[in-house]
Amino acid sequence: MTDWQAIRADYESGQSLRDIVASHGSSIATISRVARREGWIYPPRKQGDKEAWIKPALNHRQEYEQGASLRDIAARYGGSIATISRVARREGWVRPWVRPVEPLEIRKQRNSSSPTYKVRTRKVSGSHTTKQVQEQLKRQKCRCYYCKAKFEQRYIYHVEHTFPLSRANGNDPINTIDYIVLACPTCNLKKGNKYPWEWPEGGKLL
Repeated sequence: MTDWQAIRADYESGQSLRDIVASHGSSIATISRVARREGWIYPPRKQGDKEAWIKPALNHRQEYEQGASLRDIAARYGGSIATISRVARREGWVRPWVRPVEPLEIRKQRNSSSPTYKVRTRKVSGSHTTKQVQEQLKRQKCRCYYCKAKFEQRYIYHVEHTFPLSRANGNDPINTIDYIVLACPTCNLKKGNKYPWEWPEGGKLL
């Protein structure tokens, strides 16, 4: 049977959770949970222990940003996988394979400079602005033009040309906002390069 009074005495005397588990059994997670629930007070870290903490923390970060697994980092330098993950998110540590998120304007500039996009838009007349797209989003009440599903995850949608660019003949201004709606990725990919009357599933035959 677990002696919680002895565990509390060791906890409030400043012993590490690892040592308490080795002496009394149970687990670090269980002891931490009971300590929070019962209001046990862990003594403040001594000033002399500060330098001893900085070095393992730096080692954790170096290994983390070099791509070592969390299991290996925890086994080599101590700590739990959950704690290392939490500290990494809080401090902004970056894994080597994580590509930084590009600002929206840079993504638009890169996409608009792609050869395929240039070839398609060169064959059609008209243009639209970001402000017009945002106004269209409000008119559609943040819902897909075809299935009426509400856009999720901060309005993830596709700018849908009702008359496909790949089949443009150059006469109609199909790149203007009058020919553009906002659709969920599923509907946009299903519609493909069809005209509205060629895709009855969308319910927009005219």
